[in-house]
Amino acid sequence: MTKIKLALTIAFLASMLIMAGAVVGQQTSVYTDNDLNYKKGLELFNKEKFAAAQTYFVNASRNSNAVFSEIKVNSDYYAAICAAHLFSKDADDLLFSFIQNYPESNKVRTAYFYLGAFKFRKKKFKEAIDWFEKIDVYDLNTDELAEYYFKLGYSYFEELRFEEASKMFFEIKDAGT
Repeated sequence: MTKIKLALTIAFLASMLIMAGAVVGQQTSVYTDNDLNYKKGLELFNKEKFAAAQTYFVNASRNSNAVFSEIKVNSDYYAAICAAHLFSKDADDLLFSFIQNYPESNKVRTAYFYLGAFKFRKKKFKEAIDWFEKIDVYDLNTDELAEYYFKLGYSYFEELRFEEASKMFFEIKDAGT
């Protein structure tokens, strides 16, 4: 009799463990899809496949349940950056919306840089200056710093602000060191 009780107890415990594993292992499809969309977007972004990445980021943002979840904030950011890399017509709107919607995000500083660079590409030099002037140069890496000084200097030059342009161009020689 004890062998039967032992066998039944083991069978019962095994079935409980299997059911517990199934319950813990399940996630809602929205969470799983959202997480997968974001991860796939990052993978494509890192490979500089911006059009494909943007689609995944937009889907991750739309499927996010929480307004200020990390995945939603980052997805909105990367979707805007992808648009800037692709020279999309709505890139400046997306970047500006990100800045407005998430002013506390640490990615806002980088969004300023991309928005300034986007305005520069469109030859809207006064607007480029406005965005570049919001940047703290200590937030930029070496490559971004050289680009920042050149584009801000050139924008100043185009706006006939020669003294400021000269200062920015002077900084370029030290930006790579």
